[in-house]
Amino acid sequence: MINRQLMRSSTFFILILATTLLYSCSIDSKVKEPINSSPTLPTRCKQMAPVKDIWKLEPMLVKNGKIKDKMNKAEKEKIIRQYIRNKNEPYKTCLKSRK
Repeated sequence: MINRQLMRSSTFFILILATTLLYSCSIDSKVKEPINSSPTLPTRCKQMAPVKDIWKLEPMLVKNGKIKDKMNKAEKEKIIRQYIRNKNEPYKTCLKSRK
């Protein structure tokens, strides 16, 4: 008798728990309000640090294959300056888009 009552009460408890869980899941899916509706902050444009000595970039560009050993100093300098220009381009584009 006690075993049967215990079984009935535990079945009833599980049924209530399952119903509550399903109901709470259905309520959560209906509510679709954004959590944080504040406006987004503008992105900050990041500028590359100024290059003090362009020749310190030479080993990296040699390793990447942009500069060859056969090139003279003027050709190497042109490639290094082009690399710096390309690195600064996203910053300039970002500044233009913010206006």
